[in-house]
Amino acid sequence: MLTESSCTIYLYKGTGFDRYFIPECHWQESKAANVLKSGNQNADGITVYIPADVWIANIKIGTLNTVKDIIIKGECDFTFNNSSDNAASESLKSLRENYEIHTIMNIDRKLYGMPDLQHIKISAR
Repeated sequence: MLTESSCTIYLYKGTGFDRYFIPECHWQESKAANVLKSGNQNADGITVYIPADVWIANIKIGTLNTVKDIIIKGECDFTFNNSSDNAASESLKSLRENYEIHTIMNIDRKLYGMPDLQHIKISAR
């Protein structure tokens, strides 16, 4: 599997975010638009492929909450202040101002076939 990039995932844990650095991944971005009667709608997307062994070494399977989890291309050393809901909200605002963040929408676990080809596919926008 081609792994030319890295990424950082922030998992929402009820009162704040935990940071996980993924040293190997394949990052694809697509720019698109849907044409609707009311006008154009942005349909940009991010697809990230992470080798299963890299994923399992960093994040336990089943820990993602795809409503609030965030992914950032490359290594991001930003640390959330999880002392309160307000502090976590302010940290998220600061993260948005300084980094290009993407919301995780879907996770597909492709854990079948040859071990070298098993991977996790993350779709984000």
